[in-house]
Amino acid sequence: MLTRKWKIGLGVALVSAVIAGVSLAGSLKGVPVETARISEGDLAVTVRGTGEVKLRDPVYVVSEVGGRVATVPVKEGDRVAAGDLIIALDTAFLEGRLTQLTAERRALEAQLAEAREQTGIALELATFALKQAETDLERAVFLHEQAAISNRELEAAQLARNVAERTAKQSEVGQLGVATLAAQVQAATALVRQAERELALARVSAGIDGVILARNVDPGVVIAPGTALFTLGDPEALTIEARIEPRDATAVKNGQTVRVTHLAGGASVATGVVNRVATTGITTVSPLGVKEAKAEIEIDVTDGIEHLKAGYGVNIEILVDQTAAAAVVPESAVFRQAGRTVLFVVRQGQAQLVEVVPGRRAGGLIEVSGEIKTGETVIVNPPPEVKDGTRVSP
Repeated sequence: MLTRKWKIGLGVALVSAVIAGVSLAGSLKGVPVETARISEGDLAVTVRGTGEVKLRDPVYVVSEVGGRVATVPVKEGDRVAAGDLIIALDTAFLEGRLTQLTAERRALEAQLAEAREQTGIALELATFALKQAETDLERAVFLHEQAAISNRELEAAQLARNVAERTAKQSEVGQLGVATLAAQVQAATALVRQAERELALARVSAGIDGVILARNVDPGVVIAPGTALFTLGDPEALTIEARIEPRDATAVKNGQTVRVTHLAGGASVATGVVNRVATTGITTVSPLGVKEAKAEIEIDVTDGIEHLKAGYGVNIEILVDQTAAAAVVPESAVFRQAGRTVLFVVRQGQAQLVEVVPGRRAGGLIEVSGEIKTGETVIVNPPPEVKDGTRVSP
């Protein structure tokens, strides 16, 4: 019969044996790891960003005159042709103002005509009288030198000449009044033309063929000059103003293909092409107040327009390069160690550290070359306990 001391010792031995057996089984099984295959295929290099869908070349119709809206014969979604009436203002006030200004101009024109006639005659007579008085004075001076007339007669001739000169100057002053009236007529004419223009602008027509995308006024409301009335354009002519990281801007070129998805994610809903890359960057401020530098690009939507509308926020992915038949692995399989780019290849149940040369990256994949083969298994996100030669369990 075993004593209590021997029983305890035997129990400890048994527990130790069990632990040792578990440890041995674990070492034989290997460290659990996540793996992926080295595959060969086309590697599409893309640049990602976000953007906003906008109309290409929208036309914003703004009121150039104020007044009460009489009629709006179109609604949102209506297709219009250039020249079609889209809004008309009540013209009673404008017509009354035009009538008043026209009457005032006519009165000034009548005054001007009369003033011109009167001053013209007066100036003509004064000019003739002055010439005559100057001739008479010349004759009187000659006769006086010949002692043919007296001093009094010479003085009378000089006085007559002076009076004629003063009268002529007064007639010239009258011409200034005519010039003032002429300026008043010119100003009145400008007011009449402005009133005529405002009356014409009270009826607004479409300037292009397109669709009424937005209507901002209703009949009966009073608007001021500068009021936004309509937005016209082609709802199928869409563009995307997008922002990307500055480091990616040099890879983006006009004509490159773009995939478009909604901000909520999911499959691509539209495609487009890059048509402009801004030469300068912009600085934005995030909701957290962080300043970020971005590069702006513009994209024309070419397909899938029915899935987009102006104002939508979208994600964009630009295909900037495509490499055929490249050996690729998940980016998370590659890491730096002792100044080298390496990854773990699973060979005969063990992790073997292999140096590789990294290439292009796209969609979470990276192109690699080195002592590896297509179809081999690599460790993704290798845990810290995995070393070169460690037994692993995929």
